[in-house]
Amino acid sequence: MKSKLFIALLLACSLKIQAQQPTTTPNTRGRFQVGDVTTDPNVHDPCLAKEGDTYYVYFTGGGIQIWSSKDMKTWTKQPSVFSVAPAWIAQKLPSFKGLGFWAPDVSFHNGLWYLYYATSIFGKNTSVIGMATNKTLDVQSKDYKWVDGGMVLQSVTGRDDWNAIDPNLAVDDDGTRG
Repeated sequence: MKSKLFIALLLACSLKIQAQQPTTTPNTRGRFQVGDVTTDPNVHDPCLAKEGDTYYVYFTGGGIQIWSSKDMKTWTKQPSVFSVAPAWIAQKLPSFKGLGFWAPDVSFHNGLWYLYYATSIFGKNTSVIGMATNKTLDVQSKDYKWVDGGMVLQSVTGRDDWNAIDPNLAVDDDGTRG
């Protein structure tokens, strides 16, 4: 009798755990959906940018996720930068699947927002850094649209002893970017 009760409790607990798992669609990444508001967005590899009176935090996962805030206390979930991976990634990383981009870097330079991002084949240094541009960070603007500019850099297992990850824009004294 005790073993049947134990099995029934174990089954009930596992059903509850399964019910709590978030679903993922283009408008929902993790436990939050676009439009949700929180004071604890729980982000990884964040990059903070400000345009006008709004702060934006871009972070790892789910096509590069975004939260926005006017006061840096209450955050609203925005649509991810990518709902599908840019086609060039499959050419450079044939076994890459999903939207696992990480460590985004957002910078404003010469009238455009630049978003650099990385992705990789797990456990290898076969990685790429990509770049996208946008006229604005405001998702409500008619000018809002991330345009992927393709690959900036690639590392290849067996060829390189470095890994193309964790991008960051650098601007020289003469204004050139690299």
